[in-house]
Formats: sequence, C-alpha cells, structure tokens
Amino acid sequence: MAAKARLMDRTVPPIVSARLEEIAQVIGPVAALRLAEAMGGQEKCYIPHTPHPGHPWALLLGADAWAALCQEYGGTHIDVPSNALARSHKARMGALKRRGLSHRAIARELGCSERWVRMALNAGDERQPDLFAGD
Repeated sequence: MAAKARLMDRTVPPIVSARLEEIAQVIGPVAALRLAEAMGGQEKCYIPHTPHPGHPWALLLGADAWAALCQEYGGTHIDVPSNALARSHKARMGALKRRGLSHRAIARELGCSERWVRMALNAGDERQPDLFAGD
C-alpha cells in the first residue's frame, strides 16, 4: 500500500510555496495545486463566508475543498501563489529534501544521479570558498 501511495504522490508536483502549503493544509494538495494552476498570481481574491455551489472556485476545487476554504478564509481576501517554482528541477529537489528524503531517494524520484542532487542542493552553499576570488 505504501508503494502505491508513493507512486500516486509522483503524479502530484511538490508544493514549494509556503503560502500554497498553508492553503493545501486546508483544502488538500491536489485542490491547492489546481487553484494555483488556474488562479496563481492573483491578488486580493475575496473568499465569501458562504460557499455558494455555483461559484467558479467551487467548480474548480470541488464542493468539499471550496467549503473548507470558505470556512477557513471566509470574509477575507487571499493572494493565490502560482507555485511556478515547482517546475524547476532544483526547486523540486529542495522540496523533497525538506520532506526528509535522502539524496539517493531524491535522485530515484527525479530520475537523475545522486551526484547531480548533491551538486544542485549545495550550489548556494557559501561555506565553499571561491578559489579564484583573489584574481
């Protein structure tokens, strides 16, 4: 069963936006990614107190997710993040690393080498001095 869950998880891109992760905690990752894909980048979107079934977001998210979003954010405005960084291989590596996966597991998940994962994740590491900085 765990292997099936992992396989199903591969079809869902990782959520790399902290704001979208908050929304996903309320409506679920699939609905959150659907929202980001359709409405990502839009600011100050009003969420009504009452989840009207004919609302465009109700059709997009599904009744349960829409009701949960209205319950949590009803009467407020939210900015919908785009989660565009999820398309980046390096961003996906970072998201998988934050979920606790090893370099080997990340490489297996993304279909690349462990060396590439190490290099990509350490690219921003300032502990490595520049050998040519004084030239």
